[in-house]
Amino acid sequence: MAENQNQPKDGEAVLGGNTPEPINSAVLGGIEGVKSRLASGDDNQKIAALHQAWNYGEDGIKLVLCALKDKSLRVRKFASTLLKENLTIKQNLELLLSTLKDGSGSVQYAVCSLLEAKEPALKEALQAYNPYQLTCFRILDGPFSGNTAFSPDGTSLVSALWTYSTIQLWDTGTGTLKSTFTERLSKDIQSLAFSPDGQTLAVCSSKHSTIHLWDTATGNLRSTLKGHSYSVNSVAFSPDGKTLASGSNDKTIKVWDTATGNLRSTLTGHSYSVTSVAFSPNGKTLASVCDDKTIKLWNTATGTLRSTLTGHSYSVNSVAFIPKGKTLASGSNDETIKLWDTNTGSLTRILEVGGTVLSVVLTPDRKILAITRGDGIIQLWHTDTGQLITSSTKGIENAGPMAISPDGKMLAIRCSDWTIKLWRIGHIHQSTLDLGELFNRYFALKEALESGQAGLDLIVSALKDKSLQMRQIAFSLLSNLQEPSVTEALQEYRYEPLYARLRYLLAAERWKEAEEETENILLILSGCEKGADIKTILNQHTIYKKLDYSPGPDKYSLRCKILDQDLEIISELWESYSNSRASFSEQKLSLGFWLGCKEEIDRYFESARRMARNFEEYEREHYAGGYGIDRS
Repeated sequence: MAENQNQPKDGEAVLGGNTPEPINSAVLGGIEGVKSRLASGDDNQKIAALHQAWNYGEDGIKLVLCALKDKSLRVRKFASTLLKENLTIKQNLELLLSTLKDGSGSVQYAVCSLLEAKEPALKEALQAYNPYQLTCFRILDGPFSGNTAFSPDGTSLVSALWTYSTIQLWDTGTGTLKSTFTERLSKDIQSLAFSPDGQTLAVCSSKHSTIHLWDTATGNLRSTLKGHSYSVNSVAFSPDGKTLASGSNDKTIKVWDTATGNLRSTLTGHSYSVTSVAFSPNGKTLASVCDDKTIKLWNTATGTLRSTLTGHSYSVNSVAFIPKGKTLASGSNDETIKLWDTNTGSLTRILEVGGTVLSVVLTPDRKILAITRGDGIIQLWHTDTGQLITSSTKGIENAGPMAISPDGKMLAIRCSDWTIKLWRIGHIHQSTLDLGELFNRYFALKEALESGQAGLDLIVSALKDKSLQMRQIAFSLLSNLQEPSVTEALQEYRYEPLYARLRYLLAAERWKEAEEETENILLILSGCEKGADIKTILNQHTIYKKLDYSPGPDKYSLRCKILDQDLEIISELWESYSNSRASFSEQKLSLGFWLGCKEEIDRYFESARRMARNFEEYEREHYAGGYGIDRS
């Protein structure tokens, strides 16, 4: 037999296979060899190993999926590209579903992105499984001012009332008011911060040059920190809770001992007001933000200036440290987030976010950056890749400062309409289908596209499906088709997939099922948990609750977030299909509730408009003489 010229020579490494290895050669051992190279610290070896992994079937694909959580950004990007270019969804469905079920949030997001890229018709349906889904689920009525903050254990949210010198502590689980702090506080509370142990609350006001420290357990004022010559804009505790930093309109940062209330040091160097301060995760660096478009980094041990970060073209509004304090994110009115190397002071990345950045916070794993834009849009960005993960579809009118809960699952945003809006990050309402069933039914509908009119009829019938995800898939598959029957069907279900089944049930005079479907829709819109009594919620908080801004724990309403246009659509549907229907009048159900929504919504918003006018008149009267500074 002729000698095979492609055989490895003595001493060469063999990556595996069935060919016997030559004497003295190093055998890396097939799939085990791939695993060995992936375990190395070298990116080039890992990438080469991922290339080889594709030759080992399901075991190899598992290794590529695992590489989505590799510590190296370069390796993660390569794994993602490899999957998008080579993976066949249908043949590897079980493996992908297992990864979605058991993977971390970032891996789940990567797999969802992969599925959307490979099967675009699934994009809307997969949002139910998006680990970074954004949903506004609750509104606290104020009037609130300044920022808001979560307690370290996440069970409480603190907020400040603008007109009544009052701080409120809310239960984040139930949405009920737990306690209030009112002694010696002025209006226009600017900044609130919990100590890491949750036992102390630091408060500063735009009308005072002092800082108050409160005992959160007793509600008693522990101490008053005096030293600034003008009003204080921001306060922040060090990670160990022993130090408090404050930034002021007097252009200084002051560092305080929280145990004694003594002033440790004053940091000078800014040429304008200091608007925000933040400690690094290890407490060794303090970042301060100034109206002069710069950020300064200070050594907390010595009080010396480490570096001044310049590069923003407009004022900086917020900063947040990323893992181990080695990177700082800054958000500015120049519509960018800039990422800085805190060791060198160099600019490492610019994220174009499409709007002024008002607030920047990080999830606990320090991988996801949440921002609020000036147009009210909330965005989540991946700190490693610099990619936009998700964006709220509807803006918040006049969004302001934002806080994130310790578990990273909730955002609290103070808005200039005097409210605080609470948003959930993650799965809000799971689909009525598990992912396996969803994909099986999707592939069946996709194959039906090739089956002529009978197949189209099958997809059209899915527009009435009980599962919103299947209705979304049917809409997506049909949206680009020009057949008359398809066009007619899509026009008939003009209210988008969310309302398609409700319309079908109303047209069929299946009133009881229509009522249940209406409640399901409102639960999805509100972000309330499954099983909540949506009618009670609507009656008490969204429609019929009369707003009263008088002081006292019983005078502040808690509302679900349901837009009036959604209730108008529901009311319109019920009204159009229930008129002159004998079967409707025969039903002894509370169906008339939905018919009254529009009228009550109009009353509610007129009441809110009257409140706004009253506040404007109050401001003009109260501040006719100008805004003085109280330095007590």
